[in-house]
Amino acid sequence: MAMNKNEKEWFESEWFWDTFGPIMFDKGIMAKTDDEVEGVIKLTGLPQGSRILDVCCGFGRHSLEFARWGYDVTGMDITSSYIERARKSAKEENLNCNFILGDVRSDKAKGLFSGALCMWNSFGYSEDPEDDEKIIKNVFNSLEPGGFFLLDTPGKEVIASGFEANTWFERDDLKILLEYSIDLNWTVLKNRWLFLEKDGTLNEFSFAQRIFSALEMAQMLYNAGFESIDIYGNWQGEAYDNEAERLIVIAWKG
Repeated sequence: MAMNKNEKEWFESEWFWDTFGPIMFDKGIMAKTDDEVEGVIKLTGLPQGSRILDVCCGFGRHSLEFARWGYDVTGMDITSSYIERARKSAKEENLNCNFILGDVRSDKAKGLFSGALCMWNSFGYSEDPEDDEKIIKNVFNSLEPGGFFLLDTPGKEVIASGFEANTWFERDDLKILLEYSIDLNWTVLKNRWLFLEKDGTLNEFSFAQRIFSALEMAQMLYNAGFESIDIYGNWQGEAYDNEAERLIVIAWKG
């Protein structure tokens, strides 16, 4: 049996996104996009026509929907095939979207934005913990006064309440096993993802994600210069409590 392992940081792998993307972003996830965008607008009061920065935008799932709602959107992502796909979609629909191939840890979009988004669990993955601070600071510097940064992630409390050590499923010709473990005193979620192809090839991706409680995330955002922070447990604006579905943090620049 042949085995391939990721050598670079996992999010830099084009193979991962091209292969696992259709599985990760299945019909169920895609169907939630409109509600998530409506939730962002509701929770932030973002006026139509505002400039939005969507970091780690992928193939533009949220960026394109915001543009359909009448917003001026810039998306940034490190995966070239996803940026190409997003640009193609925007052109086909004649949407007001600009997509940048870049690394949010080091690259900055031009101009200032009314709001910035990091949606659907795209934060805390790089090997260097200082990269988290770089991302937040880059976003902070991209916002106009009064702008916001919305982070959508599974908070540490949410993970703890429904933790499963492993799960597996099948999609098309792939058998997929996902293994999870907690490390470093509940600061890191370790992942081991195995993809068994029809021909017997086994592709393995191992990586870790730093996980944050609501308080830890808020403190990091305050340290970056944000002046006030709102925290919610779902897109309906309900409290972040024992029944929370997500950790949704909105940090406001003074």
